Amino acid sequence: MKKCHHCLEELADDATVCTYCQRDPDGPPPAGPRGAPVVLTDIDIPVGTLVVLLLKIAVASIPAMLILSVLSFILSAAFVSFFRF
Repeated sequence: MKKCHHCLEELADDATVCTYCQRDPDGPPPAGPRGAPVVLTDIDIPVGTLVVLLLKIAVASIPAMLILSVLSFILSAAFVSFFRF
């Protein structure tokens, strides 16, 4: 069994054309390997979309801040009652 350089499917040893991608399995491999990491160098986001995204993040952080405030109040009350300041 051999693998096609283009789609990485297993083929018979005597195959001259890949049955999946219809290319020459013995031809040169593609420039980048399959599953190579994608690198973003520049992202063009409209200002309105960016503002909406940041507002969603800010609104989503409100419950987390409330939970942390309640936990800190409970821990400080326990600390004060334990040491009786």
